[in-house]
Amino acid sequence: MSATRVPVIDFAPFLDGEQGERAAVVTAIDRAARDVGFMCLVGHGLPDDQLKALFQAQRDFFALPDTVKAQAAFAYDDTDANTGYVAVGKERLDVKRAPDLKESFQIREPALYGQVNRWPPGQEAFRATTEGFFAAVSDLSMRVLEAFELGLGTEPGYFRDRHRTHSQILRLLHYPPLPPAFQAERGQARAGGHTDYGSVTLLFQDDIGGLEVRDADGKWVPVDPVPGGVVINTGDIMARWTNDVYRSTLHRVRLPEHAGGGRARYSVAFFNDPDNEAEIRVLDQCVSDDNACRYAPILTGDYLVSRRAASY
Repeated sequence: MSATRVPVIDFAPFLDGEQGERAAVVTAIDRAARDVGFMCLVGHGLPDDQLKALFQAQRDFFALPDTVKAQAAFAYDDTDANTGYVAVGKERLDVKRAPDLKESFQIREPALYGQVNRWPPGQEAFRATTEGFFAAVSDLSMRVLEAFELGLGTEPGYFRDRHRTHSQILRLLHYPPLPPAFQAERGQARAGGHTDYGSVTLLFQDDIGGLEVRDADGKWVPVDPVPGGVVINTGDIMARWTNDVYRSTLHRVRLPEHAGGGRARYSVAFFNDPDNEAEIRVLDQCVSDDNACRYAPILTGDYLVSRRAASY
């Protein structure tokens, strides 16, 4: 894998093109999911103004006093809720390393989890912007799942029908600058090396960079920001579903290269996971003489709760 192996794919023909154009996009997405587990989509249809508004809203939110943000704190004794504000050093994506150098805020489907989501007082505009973006990116994620169905040859709607209760998370991320005297612990990162837990992740980056994926030789390769692009990666559940035909690739956000920590970094991640009661059973078409079934069936909820509990 090299930096060019994380392919940039124009998604517009899949959304609005003729049958042959759609098929070409499906082929490119399917190949990227099999070979790398990562890709970058442009032409995805999300308005630039909406994305810019969300990034500004999260900058304003993370600039609030810690005492305000803490009023929407994540409930660490209830990781099944999985919403609210997580302070710097409270999460450890690589459980063998020091805590991550980031803070985050996350919500679930507003229409279904309005009572679970946690909001700081007096931030109505921030809430409206965040919930509006949630709806738009949720729709896009379902179109990505549709492309996966076509690439794998499942029955139409196979994945989308198993994502109906919207077990989805929108996560806003802030990686603060590090002070000049900062000394990282061994192996520490802004976000430690990890695979994502669910089906598919959509990630919007600013222009700072720092995202890396690990190649087959164990080397960390940068995923450089692409203007207007959204990074797509497949997670552990999709890997289980496809018997590792679609890869769940280790990735991280590295520390800044220079002393003093450089600029703050912001990103937005959307995790589209299956319904909690969906059974993740290896697809028949992903089992062969050369690739025997590797995973026993498991319910989504059981898998996700165990993974989240280990991270906090």
